[in-house]
Order: sequence, then C-alpha cells, then structure tokens
Amino acid sequence: MLQNWFYKSGEGLLAVLWTGHALKVALMKPTFVPNPDTQVVWGDISAQEVAGTGYTAGGIALANKTQVYNPGADRTDLDADDVSWGPGATFDAAFAVVYDSGAPASLWSLVDFQGTKSVVNGVFTINWAAAGILYLSP
Repeated sequence: MLQNWFYKSGEGLLAVLWTGHALKVALMKPTFVPNPDTQVVWGDISAQEVAGTGYTAGGIALANKTQVYNPGADRTDLDADDVSWGPGATFDAAFAVVYDSGAPASLWSLVDFQGTKSVVNGVFTINWAAAGILYLSP
C-alpha cells in the first residue's frame, strides 16, 4: 500500500503551526553535540547555548514567518526574516536551533555551520536559504 501527502496539505497542516507559534532561533556552542533522537525540547539543549557579548539567552524571535506552496517542487517552503546579533557581538557558535518558545518548547530545526563561526565586536548574521528555513515535501 502506498501513502503520500496531498502536496498542498503541508501548507494547511505544518504551516499553521509555523505561523501560529512563537518560534525563536538560538545559537549553540562549538562543544554542543546534536542528537536528534533524544533532544526533543529546548530544555534538553539549553545548557549548550552560546553566551557572550551581544547575545541574549533564548535567542531571537523569528519575524515575518511565511509559508508558500511551491508547485514546481511539490513542497511548502517555511521562511522568516534573516537574524542578526550585534553590532558589538563577540562569541563563537557552531550550530543554530529553531525552537518553539512556548510550552512544550519543541525543537524544530538544527542548522550545522560545519565548524565554529566567530564574531569579535561585530555582527553575526544567519542568512536563510532561498528555499527558506525548512520545507515540507511529500
């Protein structure tokens, strides 16, 4: 038996959660070890959050969240504005995490910077991909 999403149903299901919940992006230390099997909520990983000048604990709220159905790719793209810390930011980060800042603070996405990224008295920016932060594909 073969089952599949109706292509546009992702826009109606997951996208409602995306736009309707208070989501944040937080930065994680270079020593953070991701485990998608056991790390489910923000409390599972919050001790590994970056600390430094120009960084506020808990991260930054995602602004202007959108969901757009992309019929050519048969997927729903979930996006928001790029995020920045600074000016004057000084810290090291190796990952970013998108999470629901309400209860139960579910983790949504892990961004691996493929190594440590540093900022010294500057601006640290995450420019999301053209397809968005996440996308849902059948």
